[in-house]
Amino acid sequence: MSASKVLTEWGVMVEAEAAYGDGATMVAGEDGLLALERPDVDYDWLHDGQRRGESGPMSHGIKRVGKSGLFGNVPIVCEAHGAGEAYSASKVPNIHDILVACGFTGTVDTTPGSEKYTYVPGAGVSAGIEVYNLEHKYILKGCYGDLSISSDAPDVPAWEFAMQGLLTQPSEAAVPSITYPTVVPPKAVGISFTLGNYTGGIVRGFDLSLNHEISSRVDQNVAAGHGGFTLGGCRPTLNLTVEADAFTGDPYHGADAINPYQLAELATALALSFQIGSTQYNKWKLEASAAQIVDVEETDDGPSGLWVLTIELNPTTSGGKDNLTLTFD
Repeated sequence: MSASKVLTEWGVMVEAEAAYGDGATMVAGEDGLLALERPDVDYDWLHDGQRRGESGPMSHGIKRVGKSGLFGNVPIVCEAHGAGEAYSASKVPNIHDILVACGFTGTVDTTPGSEKYTYVPGAGVSAGIEVYNLEHKYILKGCYGDLSISSDAPDVPAWEFAMQGLLTQPSEAAVPSITYPTVVPPKAVGISFTLGNYTGGIVRGFDLSLNHEISSRVDQNVAAGHGGFTLGGCRPTLNLTVEADAFTGDPYHGADAINPYQLAELATALALSFQIGSTQYNKWKLEASAAQIVDVEETDDGPSGLWVLTIELNPTTSGGKDNLTLTFD
């Protein structure tokens, strides 16, 4: 009797594609992305082989045909950190390739002493992904994804990439010797937080979701029947948990007081920012110019009153794409 396959080891590699769906040549010493949770690949088909027929001579069913359009969904949970040294075309944040596959355009500024990477919503670049799990190797091509970033403690925020891509059937393979960066990611402590004029709020946690639209493309011209994916628009939403604070009058946001109920009713657009980390080349910042509170939920932590603020990160002008900026500097 052979031994069972084990789930105690896994690995992920990600590389931007030169052209959509062409995959990428993975280099274990360069393309590793440290996944904190097991990256279980959920594979599915555009057509599962089911045939028409529900009554008459086929009331007891009919044999299926082969399935078509194999694709995979895989959640990749990791921590974000900087390059640990001056940024350049080759020195990038650890999540660079998978972040641009979630619809961001990354731009490097190589001004000596102030090097940084700035990411804004854009067309994005598809990625090839290799996943090793359950002693299997999964190859995904033409991958796009959605992103959420969350933290509810003075911990390292979790970046979860919900990726979709064209998939081939898994093969048996051991996890290769993947080299991961040694930079320690920054924690959500000592953050610099502002919402309009409000800078004194005590942040308990946050959860940012891009809410990206991703659609499959049926392609009857190819043998597989699947033409890949199209990355659509996004509606970034931030759920921000803060300690309930004192009210203030018009314009309802002061340095140490805020009235989120009035701000929600008036749909006031505010500048929002918070920064994780303080060390150059290993910190990141979220900024939005038109953050609008749309809901206020009252909750508690024992005797402490809390607000969960649902904040939409909207473009500053209709048709714009400046919902948010992520900066690694």
